[in-house]
Amino acid sequence: MVVHVGVLFVCISPLVVVFVLLWLLVVTPVWAFNFIYVLVPEQGDSFDSGGAFWPTAMEKQIFVLMAAQLVLAAIQALNLCFIGMGLMLLLSAATFFRGHRLMAKYKKLASELPLEKCGQADLDLYREVHEQVNTADDASNSSSREREHTTPPGLRRILDAAVKSYGALARGQRPPAMEVRERPMVPLETEAQNNSERQG
Repeated sequence: MVVHVGVLFVCISPLVVVFVLLWLLVVTPVWAFNFIYVLVPEQGDSFDSGGAFWPTAMEKQIFVLMAAQLVLAAIQALNLCFIGMGLMLLLSAATFFRGHRLMAKYKKLASELPLEKCGQADLDLYREVHEQVNTADDASNSSSREREHTTPPGLRRILDAAVKSYGALARGQRPPAMEVRERPMVPLETEAQNNSERQG
């Protein structure tokens, strides 16, 4: 908020920039220390809240935006520019209305369906669709249209590993190592010889 207000007041008094920079020089290391060492959740560093903090962050952002708009409206009023002040007040009202609509739409959704449940729901949905495709394949093996919808085994392994690691990260655990076959390492000399043989 200090930065927003400072940016708005720069047009009146450029001296404000000095105080905003001093504030940033003091606050930035403090917040960096807090984010690294103090504000660590109990579940560990890799814990994901599932977007539960999003409504709080949005409320703060909308509040700061409205405060900045009101300060700019006050600046316009001090400059006797009442048309600009009226436009800024209309913009503040529109910001408040839009912020209220966003909160009404997403706050309840973010509180009831965290990322952990989304991961489990995705996994359940993936398995259900996969079972339906397999049963459809078993019912009519001759149909080429249904064969196109089956997932290749290699891709299925990669998707399963991704879903497992996604769920593990959401629960604050380390993701399991992906079980994907790696390309065998070939010495550079052998690879260069193979390339020269192909060209020659």
